Amino acid sequence: MCAGFDVDGMRADIVIARTASAHAAWRGADAVEREDIRAAAVLALAHRRRRGPFDPPGLDEDLLDRLLDEEPPPPPEGGDDPDDEPQGPDDEDPSDSEAADGSDATDGPSADSPQPPPAQDDRPRDEQSPTSSHDTHAETEADQSPADTQDEPQNAAAPVATASVGAPYRPQRFELSSVGRGEAGRRSRAETTTGRVVGVRPDREGKVHLLATVREAAVRQVARKAEPGSGLLVEPADLRHARIMGRESNLVLFCVDASGSMAARKRMSEVKTAVLSLLLDAYERRDKVGLVTFAGDGARLVLPPTSSVDRAATLLADVPHGGRTPVAEGLLEAADVLRIERLRDPSRRPLVVLVTDGRATSGERALERAFDVADRWHSLDVETIVVDCESGRFRLGLAGQLAQRMLARHVPLEQVSATGLIDAIAPAATPRTSNGKAA
Repeated sequence: MCAGFDVDGMRADIVIARTASAHAAWRGADAVEREDIRAAAVLALAHRRRRGPFDPPGLDEDLLDRLLDEEPPPPPEGGDDPDDEPQGPDDEDPSDSEAADGSDATDGPSADSPQPPPAQDDRPRDEQSPTSSHDTHAETEADQSPADTQDEPQNAAAPVATASVGAPYRPQRFELSSVGRGEAGRRSRAETTTGRVVGVRPDREGKVHLLATVREAAVRQVARKAEPGSGLLVEPADLRHARIMGRESNLVLFCVDASGSMAARKRMSEVKTAVLSLLLDAYERRDKVGLVTFAGDGARLVLPPTSSVDRAATLLADVPHGGRTPVAEGLLEAADVLRIERLRDPSRRPLVVLVTDGRATSGERALERAFDVADRWHSLDVETIVVDCESGRFRLGLAGQLAQRMLARHVPLEQVSATGLIDAIAPAATPRTSNGKAA
């Protein structure tokens, strides 16, 4: 059954068998029947057929019914009579074969009658395609609307289009530089309940370190005047607990620029693909994620911090782009989300990923206000990564200035992927001779 639904492993079969037995017992039946297996399969297979974390769960119940209705052919009872055996391909009735291939059919041409040759097209090969190169070029030009060719529409105050999302890739790992003490996960270094023992401490947090506790009690046995043969006297002051260094999960808050300066379809599609790749990375590292977008004249919280990364991916695909760029409003909205989340979950440290080209254009003194917010960003005590989406030959470097003022790490968009980062580092790592040429 699971093979028909393309489910790897035997866990689904085991769960279906146990669930079907429980369902039959719940009905008061003495044996498992078809309806028990169907009820168990609907519960066990719907989420196990997902090949990726962003694939929607689902089950084709019509296919399930067809698989359940398939019955193996009954074995022959006698076994000696060859007439009872099913006919193979070589045992078919010749008359049936002749009727199948149409040799005796009266409506079609006979086998001996000559068949007309297929029609040949004498046109050049390039002209035989359904769409010529001229038409393709015309369609390409038609797809590029004025809103896509300009950096920022001057009269667009609201989002005007929605870019598609490409296939995610493996991004480089972004983590916090300091050591925390949050919930166990797979992102930043922290003292957690799982990991490697790096020392001991006298407080009463974590697992008891047996060897350190015995050693601490042993040196005090003489002072306690323990009698010979009475065993080791251990008091609460002797307890030592292990310091375990592992990794914690974080809150990854994405603050995405969806303005008109990102309106070029290719650029916005690349931005969404990069954010989707980072969302997939957050899913694998058990993080909470949140999504803030800013465009037009304000910012909005698209997704409050949650552990449902697949919901964030769904909302990201529907985020429109267009309008002016309110960078200051986007940063202020992100700061409000961080303040509220720190009250709800103070042990989970945040990581802000700001995705923008830095071209603030919304409102009076837009760029100056953005820089003012960036100068005060350090008071939040949150590590930030600025993903620079600026492209082209002429660059203003505003995203880099934002990162410098925010004391954040500046990462160009093309270096978000692990492959892009390696390609950027490789030239710098090439050994050089004294004259400056590569060895």
